[in-house]
Amino acid sequence: MDMTTTSVLWTYNWGLGDTAHFGLGLGVTALGIAMQVTEEITGETGEMDETLPIPLIGLRLGGDIGPVRVEATYAFLEVDVDEGSVSVTDMDIYGGLDVLGDMGTLVIGYREFAFDASFADASDSADLDLQLGGPYVGFRFAF
Repeated sequence: MDMTTTSVLWTYNWGLGDTAHFGLGLGVTALGIAMQVTEEITGETGEMDETLPIPLIGLRLGGDIGPVRVEATYAFLEVDVDEGSVSVTDMDIYGGLDVLGDMGTLVIGYREFAFDASFADASDSADLDLQLGGPYVGFRFAF
């Protein structure tokens, strides 16, 4: 099984004093799932290779002192429908050093993404609970 996430988050930010900001906005995460499942008794194999776009509501809190910045974002979506429910959370915390002014920051952080979906109808049911997370090093572009 392979799982990938790609996220975009836009927030409208309000200043909290000279160095901090709070933002509220919208985003989308593309969740890519590729897997192959083989039933042990019959040997039947099923495959899935899908990319699901998931709209999210996002919050941002951060601040900077000179070229050093810290920021935390939290994006989420919870939907209940007749046959099931979907819950998505995407959390990211990082610290960074501006190397291209406000446009480019070298960052080190931690990200955690969780996807939980379940449904049941008269003939089928499914329960999917996926989570990935860990530290990262990267470059952040802002415009």
